[in-house]
Amino acid sequence: MKYLKIFIAVSLVIFTGCASNPPQEQVAAFDDFLKAYKFTQFVPSNQIVEPLSIMTKNDGFQEFVAFPEDCSWSIEPNIVLSKTLLTSLNKRVDKYTNLDLNVSKDILRSANLLAILEYSKIESVNLEFIAPYLKVVSRISAQETFNSGSEVCKNAAENESNIVIHQLLGVKGVKFSFIGTDGKKVGFDAEFLKNANLKGEIRREAESNGSVTINENLYIGFRAFSGQLARGALSDRVAFTILDPKEVDTRLNN
Repeated sequence: MKYLKIFIAVSLVIFTGCASNPPQEQVAAFDDFLKAYKFTQFVPSNQIVEPLSIMTKNDGFQEFVAFPEDCSWSIEPNIVLSKTLLTSLNKRVDKYTNLDLNVSKDILRSANLLAILEYSKIESVNLEFIAPYLKVVSRISAQETFNSGSEVCKNAAENESNIVIHQLLGVKGVKFSFIGTDGKKVGFDAEFLKNANLKGEIRREAESNGSVTINENLYIGFRAFSGQLARGALSDRVAFTILDPKEVDTRLNN
């Protein structure tokens, strides 16, 4: 799958809440949220990961998520889908600064977002991640599932270069609002809309209010386990500990 890169910077939004319980019905800054609740950002965002997927490295640098081909188990994981925990997560974009977020071209349905970002009248872009939610599998459920599985499952879990996804931060869509130097949404002319390859509802939305909304489920962050294999008299058993974002980064970059 090919990915489209977006150049962005952060505009902070202050929010409150306990670190173990994300705030209810509020708008939060995306980067603040990741830091406060110890999520790691998916780069690129994706639609394929599920709790207990194995995350590792491809060719030493590209992260990917997959189950081992020969992994099978008899106890299915108890995956809990939370209620919507926020109305939205926001991230402010300065098109000239840091590369921080990748969005799948499939999600953008062939729109040429680079043409939009290069439009001379645009100074910044606001990304609104719509209706965030969580998919979670507990440590006990994860251990029961892996310990009911084949040896290849256990070996994958305890491999030091792998991490096991146990919590996903998902959203139900992304809204891009394009802001001009005057702080207002940019109005797009016909030539620009053609170059940006906007079609159908997306084109009509851009024409009317200078925004593009992509209504697709997307995973944008995760928490992870580290697995250890304990040697026992009857059989080897997998146990998990929770990794913080720094530990995740270390494992994925070793």
